[in-house]
Amino acid sequence: MVVGTGKIGKIAVRIFRGFGTEVLAFDPNLSPAWAAALGVRYTDFDMLLVNSNIISPHLPLTPSSRHLLNAGTFARMKPGAYLLNTHEAFSAIARVTTANLVRRETGEAFLAGTTL
Repeated sequence: MVVGTGKIGKIAVRIFRGFGTEVLAFDPNLSPAWAAALGVRYTDFDMLLVNSNIISPHLPLTPSSRHLLNAGTFARMKPGAYLLNTHEAFSAIARVTTANLVRRETGEAFLAGTTL
């Protein structure tokens, strides 16, 4: 659900938890005590993609995060998932194009919706 649990990601987690949502998180810099206190479960990036109804990225733009979300990651997302963008550099982190959001074989959308 939440990619990046820095300052803003942690605020997003509190909002999601306020709705009673189970929160999966991915971040290379874990905060185990914080996660345990809020009931957040850290997982690897692929598990987050296939198990989350909502993907909400909150990470700095770095060479490793540039285009982190792309045709390959969209294809691995849980069918019917939503991509929630609140990131100022989102266009650099996510390669969101019509071609990347649609299965070439069937024309079916990978995501149920996105905010850009």
